Amino acid sequence: MHGYQIRNVSERPYLYTLVTTSRADMDMAIMAGFDKVWQHMSTHGIAHAGGNLTVFTSRTTEELNIRTGCLIAESDMHAVGHGVRAAKTPGGSAVYHLHHGSYNNLPKAYGRMLEYCRENGMRPTMPSWQIYKNDPSDVLEEQLITDCYQSLHSE
Repeated sequence: MHGYQIRNVSERPYLYTLVTTSRADMDMAIMAGFDKVWQHMSTHGIAHAGGNLTVFTSRTTEELNIRTGCLIAESDMHAVGHGVRAAKTPGGSAVYHLHHGSYNNLPKAYGRMLEYCRENGMRPTMPSWQIYKNDPSDVLEEQLITDCYQSLHSE
């Protein structure tokens, strides 16, 4: 079994900061982005509403543009400022994959997801995003769970 599903996903609100980074520095840049958003949320009394996420808005061989942030309630979308912005994940058709294990294996998982799309006549588009279901400081690396999504062109 391939482990991919086509889902009609709903938009979900989140707060984020935009980081542009090389692939080599991606982990540190993502953590710095999370830290900035977490501090902002703490200062403004905003609760998490479903996990941390990264949204990849563009990719080249040299750099990535990544929104790093947290899912929130729609009523908290006004709480922006100091480099923290609000947006919603895309609604519509997306390929979904439940990833178990190390974050280091996520690029390979997305590569296989894109291959699945090509093999099945689907047209992936940006963004792609992932929602982290648990915290690496609370569980072993092999117990990490990540929801992975790849947007599809609407026909």
